[in-house]
Amino acid sequence: MKKLHLIILLAMIAGTALDAQTAKEIIAKSEAQMNGESSYSEMKMTIIRPKWTREMTMKSWAIGTDYSLILVTGPARDKGIGFKRKKRSGTGSPK
Repeated sequence: MKKLHLIILLAMIAGTALDAQTAKEIIAKSEAQMNGESSYSEMKMTIIRPKWTREMTMKSWAIGTDYSLILVTGPARDKGIGFKRKKRSGTGSPK
């Protein structure tokens, strides 16, 4: 039985050695899976301070890493505030 465990362990080590990736490759692959081509989310942020608490609700849309829009949906005093990110043509860096 111990030999079987040793063989399985060696096979697993050999398999991972063949698929070795750098940290940058792992992060890039993870971000690509998380972002996809486009995304939509609804979020609720709670800010807790010693003397007060505040909640904000938001909707977010994104296309890759080049374009994004965040729209604040609550509370009423902040409703309608938006933040956008658009890739500048020619520079390659989004602003």
